[in-house]
Amino acid sequence: MAVVTDLIQTYDQSTSADIWIAEAIHMISPSETKFQLMLPKIQVGETKAEWIEDELVGQKTTLLTTNSATDQNTITIAASGTSMVPSDVATYQTVIRIDQEYMLVTAMNANVLTVTKGYASTTAATHAANATVHIVSVLEHEGAAGKK
Repeated sequence: MAVVTDLIQTYDQSTSADIWIAEAIHMISPSETKFQLMLPKIQVGETKAEWIEDELVGQKTTLLTTNSATDQNTITIAASGTSMVPSDVATYQTVIRIDQEYMLVTAMNANVLTVTKGYASTTAATHAANATVHIVSVLEHEGAAGKK
């Protein structure tokens, strides 16, 4: 393993100080990573600490018809929203939200979704036509034990 000396400076918030990150890079064994030997060894003069987050575009469509009963288990969405819901909802379970109610999609026939209302302990409610339907997530089974 490569031995690096005199590369670390301390960080003091009261004054500006340079921070070296070279030690972390030099902890990589050159015998394991030949490319590491080609990296220039330079001092970092400034750091910027930040969280890098993915920004996902919310997937949403609209409710085509009024959902007039709290026990109605089918809803009709706009045809443009069908591409956001996987056709095999038995394998890739999908959760949607209309107003404050979450629903689990259990089947899909064209743009008619069969749902379990009141999913995740939300209250089943009626929903007006053109209400926004948020496609919250697609639940996938993981690992060998994840098969249905």
